Amino acid sequence: EPDAGAGWEDMTELRHEDMPFELQSVDAVLQTVSAMLREDARRCHERSLAAMRELRSDSPGDHAQERLRLHKDEVKAMEARVQGFVRAVNDVLDEDEDLALMNLGK
Repeated sequence: EPDAGAGWEDMTELRHEDMPFELQSVDAVLQTVSAMLREDARRCHERSLAAMRELRSDSPGDHAQERLRLHKDEVKAMEARVQGFVRAVNDVLDEDEDLALMNLGK
């Protein structure tokens, strides 16, 4: 029975410049999207912490709770973007024709 993890080990030991161009391109897209989402999450986290600190303070502003609700909605929107991206990547990886156009195989 073939070792399912063997291919992954080969990939983790592969240097970026030794990867086929198509994989380098996919890697670049994944890194870019991940960095953008990470930065969005960091900013949202900072704003949420500020709103929570304000709510816990002795004199919270009139709109502190509403700001926290808006941040919660922002997190839900971010989650939907992540799920959409994952779905798009999975759609491409599940489609033989798309993989063939990228010169990749399953």
